[in-house]
Amino acid sequence: MLHKDNYSVFEIVEKIKVLVERNPELKNINVVGELTDLKPHKSGRYWFFNLKEQVLGKTYLLPGVFFPNYYNPQSRKVVSLLKKLYDQQVRNKQVGGFKVRANGFIAIYEGQGKYQLQLQNLEWLNEEGYYRQLFRKIYEKLKTEGLFSEEYKKKLPEYPKNIAVITSLQGAARKDVEITLKKRNKNVNLFLIHSSVQGQNAETDLIRALNLVEQKLDFVDFIIITRGGGSEQDLWAFNSEALARRVFKCSIPVVSAVGHETDRTIIDFVADLSASTPTQAIERTVKTTTELLQEIQTLKNELNFLLSETIAKHKNEITKLGNELKLILNKILNKYRQHIPLAFELNKTIRNIINSKQKEIIYLKQMLGKETVKKINSHKNTILQLESYLNNSFSDYIRKHQNELLLLENNLRTLIKHKLSQEQSRIEKLEIKLKNILPKNVLAQGYTLIEQQGKIVRYKKDFDKTKPFTIIWQDGSITLGNCEEN
Repeated sequence: MLHKDNYSVFEIVEKIKVLVERNPELKNINVVGELTDLKPHKSGRYWFFNLKEQVLGKTYLLPGVFFPNYYNPQSRKVVSLLKKLYDQQVRNKQVGGFKVRANGFIAIYEGQGKYQLQLQNLEWLNEEGYYRQLFRKIYEKLKTEGLFSEEYKKKLPEYPKNIAVITSLQGAARKDVEITLKKRNKNVNLFLIHSSVQGQNAETDLIRALNLVEQKLDFVDFIIITRGGGSEQDLWAFNSEALARRVFKCSIPVVSAVGHETDRTIIDFVADLSASTPTQAIERTVKTTTELLQEIQTLKNELNFLLSETIAKHKNEITKLGNELKLILNKILNKYRQHIPLAFELNKTIRNIINSKQKEIIYLKQMLGKETVKKINSHKNTILQLESYLNNSFSDYIRKHQNELLLLENNLRTLIKHKLSQEQSRIEKLEIKLKNILPKNVLAQGYTLIEQQGKIVRYKKDFDKTKPFTIIWQDGSITLGNCEEN
């Protein structure tokens, strides 16, 4: 046989196609294997699948395609069976397939240079395939040990600042995570750790990456383990029992985001949070800047309401207390006033008596002799003593009531001072909460504000691209011209 020095790609592919498709042993063949990765084409006109088999620890794969002929009753039965298996796969997020007997022929798809089984008939053998059995075995074992229990799930922080992402740096999942995070919140730091996400080394790489994060990046708020979609074989590393146990023991919360919405792996059950895609992992764990500002405004409104309500409540209490104090003082003064006129009247009467007696003494001195003067003086001393006693008694009476009044006044002052001190302490705590959400303190946490025409721009719809605007940081600001100029 003569050989050319150089063949074109077309020539080689065509030679292989002829060798394969004209081989009678590859026509009208029955293949028994595990049906996996079943999915319809987006047009709905044909189906893709894989047939798998595990031999001596090695996986063998035969890709297949089915082009339905709806005029053929047998073809319609195959379509019905494929839909049934696909619905079960999607609804139950089933990993692994069922044993089937597929009838067809081997063909070459020139566009991709791949061989495939073109399906003509399909029989479900009603047995679980190898991977389905293996998945179920690992699942039941870990579930029995409690690794899926909600009580062991670690809570993710509501406002993360640092996130570690374990994925392939060449994969689409990395870009999905970076783009989504940039849109939602630019202030969150992202740490990317490379790991293979499929193949024989993927399990070891993923465990190594988790160890690295715990040892070197223990300050991160949580870890996202992610990759894009793929076949069941591509995702199989994430069904590893060793990886599942490492995720369970990780001291940092772990978020799994493996494959597409229909994919389900073992680490999805073990992780503290499971997301259907890399994008959803960020959407479920990181709030947007707008959402954060809305929360701040809500807290500010609640605090202002609480502060106003508290001040109003205690203002009424203080007013009520003041009124009660006035009432008590009035009662005391009224009681005191009732005794004062009586005391003055008594004093006046005593002085009148004394004056009258003094006049009588003078008169008697004039009328009596020296012998009676001594007796008169004696009586005079008695009168003076009586006057002193009455004066002292009156003073004691006044002092006693004055002391009672002072004691009552001191007690009242102490009560008011204690009440005011309590209210001052509560107001100071409310002021601290209010300060924490003030714009300048929010700026200190790494946020920025945009001001235009003297007003803070809260929503995108309020921003006027044709007018200058100012960007404000904690330590300063910068004013820019309109967006169209820039």
